[in-house]
Amino acid sequence: MKKYLILGLLFLLFGCSSNKQDSVSAEPSAPTPSVSSYPDNSSLSQALPNGLPNEEKLEDTDSENDLIDSFYFDGNGVKVGLTVTADRACYLYVRRGTPNKLGEVEIESFQREKPGLWRGYQTQRALTQPAGNKLNIYQNEELVSNYENNAISSEALTALKELKEREKSFKLLLRQDLGASDSARRVYTEQCSKLRNFYYREELPPLTKDEKRDFERSLEKSKQKTDDN
Repeated sequence: MKKYLILGLLFLLFGCSSNKQDSVSAEPSAPTPSVSSYPDNSSLSQALPNGLPNEEKLEDTDSENDLIDSFYFDGNGVKVGLTVTADRACYLYVRRGTPNKLGEVEIESFQREKPGLWRGYQTQRALTQPAGNKLNIYQNEELVSNYENNAISSEALTALKELKEREKSFKLLLRQDLGASDSARRVYTEQCSKLRNFYYREELPPLTKDEKRDFERSLEKSKQKTDDN
């Protein structure tokens, strides 16, 4: 009798321990919060040219580094444009999509913080022009992107004249790229031209069949030119 009683007690003891263990291991863990920065600055990493100096710091600026109205860059599938009036500016970045990658548009208002240094309304990025044909972009006082328009003079006054002469043709190409998004085109027309405080970012839709065909043709032409040279 005692033998059966002891066995019964042992069974209850180990059975309860097992159930308690299972209940603890089955308890769900608290979810890990995800933290993301806003706004998304992924466009900056796409704009980084090869050979960009690492950790180049923002240096002192003066009026010679002020932004030039109608400055633009057009190359490697990217268009960058500036609209500048008095102490306000609008920065535009457009990257059209490819057959394998979505495009992107980013538009932000900037204000002159001091001579030669302009600060973004939302991103707090800094813009400055080290020359008439160059634009540098800094985040946290470190260089993240730079653009150089080799078709324009590095001398500011000459660059301003040359940019005005090319303004219409560049804006025509720009409208074609912005045609992929009605909202982006509307923001550029209504907000950027009026230089209000705003920030806008959007992924552009994939290329249409006709656009893909044109894209492939342009690649073939570029390849032929390279082979001929």
